[in-house]
Amino acid sequence: MVKIFIALLLAAALAGCTESDDAIGGGGSNGTDTALRCTTPTDPTATLGSTFNLRFGGRTMVLGEGLSLTFGQVVSDNRCAQGTVCVSEGEAEVVIQVVDLQHNPANLDLSTATRLTALGSYHGFDVQLVQVSPYPEFGRAPTHEVDYCVELTVTRP
Repeated sequence: MVKIFIALLLAAALAGCTESDDAIGGGGSNGTDTALRCTTPTDPTATLGSTFNLRFGGRTMVLGEGLSLTFGQVVSDNRCAQGTVCVSEGEAEVVIQVVDLQHNPANLDLSTATRLTALGSYHGFDVQLVQVSPYPEFGRAPTHEVDYCVELTVTRP
């Protein structure tokens, strides 16, 4: 009996994270069914230790380091939408392309899941994923890949 109750409780909690047609832009009448988009422009340059914004497809140069970063891909975004209750907070995963003057380019797979997965390394540089924007909202269509931004920080370990 307890097992059945726990299974029903878990099913009800998971139902809060499922998307209905209205949640993905299927005709909500409140005007919120449009996709969210990040409107913050890419910072064309950054310095070590500073947080900077990078729009999808944008490129930032780290001054004095010969390092270039490009926001190349949104692998997934299954973060729990604002206005819902979920069993887990979910995660967003992105790919940042990194290159300097001396090495071949590399793709860093960064995720919001944990502090460890938000950090990538490239030839003496650490790239930290600070934030992925916009954050999903219940009743809004999913954000198109080209409308995402990330905030990053580059440091030397």
